[in-house]
Amino acid sequence: MKEDIAVLFVDDEKPILSALKRNLVKEPYQKLFADSAAEALKIIDKQPIQVIVCDMKMPHMNGLELLQKVRRKSPQTVRLVLSGYTDVEQLIGCINNGEIFRYLTKSFDLENFKQTIDDAIEHYHQGKARQAEVKQLQHRYQAIEETLKKHQLATDELLRLSSLDILTSIPNRQSFEETVDREWHQARRNRNPLSMLLINIDALHEYTGSNGQIAVETCLQKVAWALRKIIRRPDDQIARFDDEKFAVLLPGTDNKGSVKVVERILKRIKSLEIENPLSPAAKHMTVSIGMVCKKPALEDLPITDFLTTANMALYAAQKSGHNRWIDMSEQLELRQQ
Repeated sequence: MKEDIAVLFVDDEKPILSALKRNLVKEPYQKLFADSAAEALKIIDKQPIQVIVCDMKMPHMNGLELLQKVRRKSPQTVRLVLSGYTDVEQLIGCINNGEIFRYLTKSFDLENFKQTIDDAIEHYHQGKARQAEVKQLQHRYQAIEETLKKHQLATDELLRLSSLDILTSIPNRQSFEETVDREWHQARRNRNPLSMLLINIDALHEYTGSNGQIAVETCLQKVAWALRKIIRRPDDQIARFDDEKFAVLLPGTDNKGSVKVVERILKRIKSLEIENPLSPAAKHMTVSIGMVCKKPALEDLPITDFLTTANMALYAAQKSGHNRWIDMSEQLELRQQ
């Protein structure tokens, strides 16, 4: 609406300002007048100006210098110059550079003058509309970005949850096998040792028969908690391997280091004091552990041999009477020669 528009006319010739006041009295926009650049800048400091029309040649500060200051103070203000014919070439350059919207000659036709002011007002409204559209698009983009972030967080959380065992909240077998594959290749590149433990809870079937499923689930959670307390290095991983088994991966750990971990596991499980009178190994809950350690080389056989040997070591520990561990690292070396 034109009633909301303030147009500032600046000219050091008072007769021109008086003529403008008379001829524009019926125009609906607010009209302000200044007879110097300094006065114009004071007005702009006091209130928003949507359109400014200033004389090209004024003492102390010419029209283009004034409009440069206006542009810095109020970039949205539409800027027009009132000038003689001698300045046309310079003014066209200013229009092309975006410094001014349009120029008017002092021997102007009143209707053309009014139309030019109306065009400037329309240009101002279009600029405001574009700004509003840009802001709206920015808000939409931000909303979309926030939604995408929320979706990404939800996706990440789902992926994390899908890699965990529901009962014990430790990584599941699929996640563990992905880690083993990654660490195996890392160990091959760096020629570092990689150790794996397979842990089976002894006589869990008998424990289930005498205590029920809830007790079994509690037992599994306690064993997982005990392993967490022992396996604490950032690169190490524990996992629920299947119903009765847990797995431990120890990157950068040799046989001696693995044996220390095994001994701590056996001691920690015993300290849980979970009664299991039907166990053939002891009156409390025990575990059997199969261990394998390997420093893989580029010419080694696939990782499947590593995993198979860990299973064989666990089987041997169970067949030897439970509540013990067996290391088959040497057998793995012999198999791969």
